[in-house]
Amino acid sequence: SYKIIVANPDGVKAITDKCSKYDIPTSTILIKTDDNRRKIRLQKRGDDIEEIKRRMIADEKDFADAKRYANHKVDNSRISLDLTVNKIKRIIERERK
Repeated sequence: SYKIIVANPDGVKAITDKCSKYDIPTSTILIKTDDNRRKIRLQKRGDDIEEIKRRMIADEKDFADAKRYANHKVDNSRISLDLTVNKIKRIIERERK
């Protein structure tokens, strides 16, 4: 059995630290996209421009060393949501073996 949890790097660190105390294996996937694409996606979903600016600045700080905690990376800057999901599914399937 496995759980999928979406978290920022601080959350990932807390979860992996706690799991390691109980010998529970974890695997992390960093989903990366370029800033312009993120901005467009946030605008399309109706986010306020000031909220977008605030979030972009906060995320830059929060995710500065996110690569350090990731076992896998998926860049979805130029691919569809379906392809992103398929890449993540393949990673999970490989991890479960």
